[in-house]
Amino acid sequence: MKIAVNPVKPFLSTQGTCYLVRVDKNNELWIEYIVDIVPLPPHLYCLFTRHYQLPVIKQTFFMVSFYTLDALLCGRSLYEPEPRMRYDKDELQEMLLKGIGKAIAAFIQERSACSLIALPARPGLGKVYDKLLSAHEQSSGYRYIKHYKEEGIYVIEK
Repeated sequence: MKIAVNPVKPFLSTQGTCYLVRVDKNNELWIEYIVDIVPLPPHLYCLFTRHYQLPVIKQTFFMVSFYTLDALLCGRSLYEPEPRMRYDKDELQEMLLKGIGKAIAAFIQERSACSLIALPARPGLGKVYDKLLSAHEQSSGYRYIKHYKEEGIYVIEK
């Protein structure tokens, strides 16, 4: 698989810092994802006030979402699975690491301190997040805050 990640200007319903991730599979299938990183919505602050002060949450907490460009352009549900790529387990991990992960790393690199929050649309995706975040925590320069995963929330901080 070939994976390319490039920053793009926000458009349509995107609101934050955006990256375009293009995945080309060997069998000539391809897809483009938008990684949208926005300030944490205020209605989610309460999830973190037990461990962080409100000014810190407001200034340094961001939420990561990703979805296909097709879904965004066609008005479909952003979080429905995209079956045409037929990722196997290894391909899904590669796409998440080299595509979504590279976009996240670029965002983190631009900031002196931040926390990124992911709320997976499906439980199976949460399990993949947990495995990848745990495996790559040491080499990536972030800290995986594992006590939130029981609530289905995945948090990394720099």
